[in-house]
Amino acid sequence: MKSVKLHDWQLSGEEPMSRAQQNLFNAACECLSAMQWHGGYLSHDDVRHILTAMVLSWRIIPGLDMGDGKPSVIVLPRSSKELSKSKATEAIQMAFCLGDDPSQFGLSCNPVQWSQVVRLARGISDSDEELSRRFAA
Repeated sequence: MKSVKLHDWQLSGEEPMSRAQQNLFNAACECLSAMQWHGGYLSHDDVRHILTAMVLSWRIIPGLDMGDGKPSVIVLPRSSKELSKSKATEAIQMAFCLGDDPSQFGLSCNPVQWSQVVRLARGISDSDEELSRRFAA
């Protein structure tokens, strides 16, 4: 994973997200996949889909009744490739909030241990002992 400099990812605009944002978003999703989600674990892609859904909104439509009396719902996902610079910044910030304090989102697990890529992008230096101890893997 390539390093991302502090503030390279804090962008705004409707243009597609930058490569630095993609790298950081993927790194953050990888870190978040190590935390327990309501008793289980999600893949990196699952986490990416959840954060994208929260920012872009998925559409939920009625499904088909297959004759068993249980009509379903269908979720129409959106791709993280649709994130604009502004929306990517929002998704990355959401990932940080989730990883730093999972309890605020109803998860009973420890905060995430962020990778070096994420720590550096957040301005957390390994030489800052207190922050490094809190966030380091």
